[in-house]
Amino acid sequence: MKTRIFLLMLLAYLSFTTSVEAQTLITSTTTSTTVIHQKSDRVKGFVIRPELGIYYGKGYFTTYYHGIAYNSHAELYGVSLNGTVGYQFNPFFSVGAGFDGLCLDSFVSPALNRNIFANLRVYFYDRYCSPYLDLKPGTKAISGEFGIQIKRFDYGVSISSDYEGNWWRLSINVAYNFQF
Repeated sequence: MKTRIFLLMLLAYLSFTTSVEAQTLITSTTTSTTVIHQKSDRVKGFVIRPELGIYYGKGYFTTYYHGIAYNSHAELYGVSLNGTVGYQFNPFFSVGAGFDGLCLDSFVSPALNRNIFANLRVYFYDRYCSPYLDLKPGTKAISGEFGIQIKRFDYGVSISSDYEGNWWRLSINVAYNFQF
């Protein structure tokens, strides 16, 4: 019942706004509106992208103490600092390499802290505000990110996991693009 009421209200709203817009367009013959699509400043050349993020995840780890193996489940949360150096081929495609430099987390694991990765990035538009898709396959883990670039700042959400499936983490990241 609530769904039907919502759909009726949505239909009434859309029909009202459509009729108002049609009347405005017909009567306003003397004014004109120009939409400006500002192009991005992503140009061909080198790019350095430091990235700061916060994350949450879960993991299953084996630790050794005096030769005895201990298995433990852990919640992972913390702050990460990553870096990428790459090349922007055109406003839509970038390739690079990087590393997970610093992880300040609740459960320190070598797999989280020592990952070197390739970086493949695709932008969907050549505008100053453009969504992007980022893939980072690495030596210890793989990460995928979807985000939006506004001017030279990147705001993204990524999911990471190691290749064995022992841990995963969900991150919210902010990066800045230095281009040369």
